[in-house]
Amino acid sequence: KLAANRDPLLLTGWQQLLGGFVLLVPGLAGGGQIALKRPAALLALAFLSVSVALVYILWMMLLKHNPVSEIAVFKFGVPVVGMLTSSLILHEQILAWNSLLALLLVSAGIVVVNARMRRSRSPGP
Repeated sequence: KLAANRDPLLLTGWQQLLGGFVLLVPGLAGGGQIALKRPAALLALAFLSVSVALVYILWMMLLKHNPVSEIAVFKFGVPVVGMLTSSLILHEQILAWNSLLALLLVSAGIVVVNARMRRSRSPGP
């Protein structure tokens, strides 16, 4: 409700900037280093930064125009997309028993949430 009248791009920008600063300070204070010496590391950081920012902008736009209860179920898709992406890019084995079990549990969660939402919307007797 607080973000309903805010610009999703501006809101996302401030969240990313402040969140990054909050994580940077203790990281550097604890002796951490920013190791971006290779071009591949810079490219990976740029890709991750842009993709995360775009996803957060999309999420804020969805929140601005839809009730949270209707779009929250899409958060369940994050582990599924992550698993599929890691299999494509990193050649991870997704047909292992633990990966299939995780996929089954996430899918079951989506079904349960959708069933509850349908029941709560259906008119009573």
